[in-house]
Amino acid sequence: MIAVTLKPSRWEEIPQILERRGFISQTSCKLWGEEIVTDLIQTLQPLKDSKKLDNRKVEHLLEMLSFKQSLRQRTRASHAAAIYSLDLKVLFVMEDVRRHNALDKSIGKIFLKGDIQKVYIIVLSSRISYELVQKAVRAGIPIVLAKSRPTSPGLAEELNMPLVSDSKADGLEILCCEPRLLT
Repeated sequence: MIAVTLKPSRWEEIPQILERRGFISQTSCKLWGEEIVTDLIQTLQPLKDSKKLDNRKVEHLLEMLSFKQSLRQRTRASHAAAIYSLDLKVLFVMEDVRRHNALDKSIGKIFLKGDIQKVYIIVLSSRISYELVQKAVRAGIPIVLAKSRPTSPGLAEELNMPLVSDSKADGLEILCCEPRLLT
């Protein structure tokens, strides 16, 4: 069981929040509720990372993900989240039928191991949703790579987080914060 205690100032904000009509409604491909999305961006702090990453190394990490997915190799029905350090050493890879669970498991394992401060990049087997960007930022992970394009790079752009996916043609598709990567 988890107990949450709010400060008195937060209690005073609850009626205003509940009276709004701009609540988030999410589907598999869209996020509705601009007022709440703006609030979401305000509660997350942009990442202050200026390290550069070589595009060839990024391509290699994306290519290698499928080799780290033993469950997917057997079932063809799972997603993965691989977490890497700044020196591109794999810290943890988790698989799950749901992409959110795979990321949650990976971040949780790294956190429990006490290595969360070593995390630098996540590589996802799935589409990048705003929730996955939000989770990465909350964990302090400055770069997200994925096998599939994001729903929308807007939140990542606001938070200075490069989003990179495989291109339909050869190479990479850098969807935001390109100056953070080398060509």
